[in-house]
Amino acid sequence: MKPETRIRRFFDNITFSDGCCEWLGRTNDDGYGTFRIGPATAVKQQLVHRFAWEIFNGPIPESMCVLHNCDNRVCVKPTHLFLGTRDVNNKDRMEKGRSATGERNGQCRLSDQALRNILASTERGVALARKYEVTQDTICRIRNGRYPREVTNG
Repeated sequence: MKPETRIRRFFDNITFSDGCCEWLGRTNDDGYGTFRIGPATAVKQQLVHRFAWEIFNGPIPESMCVLHNCDNRVCVKPTHLFLGTRDVNNKDRMEKGRSATGERNGQCRLSDQALRNILASTERGVALARKYEVTQDTICRIRNGRYPREVTNG
């Protein structure tokens, strides 16, 4: 497909909403817009915000991410996009509260309330480990402040 055809197809899938230019086409499982590029024999999926960056700003330097100022995963508005390293991207996500930490993490085994209960409990570690289906070492780390996440107040 010719580059100008690809660009026209890209712009045909955009609408304006709340100050953003939103992608109306496909999205991936994480909610980011995707765009099919390449010959029919080797079609690749590209993230549309990266495609938009390249249209308006040129190639993306190696190891750089394209981030959103607006935090709208389907936004392709050039002024809402900026470059950053993976570390900058991770820091931006953490500062904006979009990381899957604590109970939002799919691998979380203990709720914040369970952590508070463990800290307040006078029960022995063995009993608590059975009750919450974790190891005694986990109970010990929670009680000694070495658990990998903080307990939120609630």
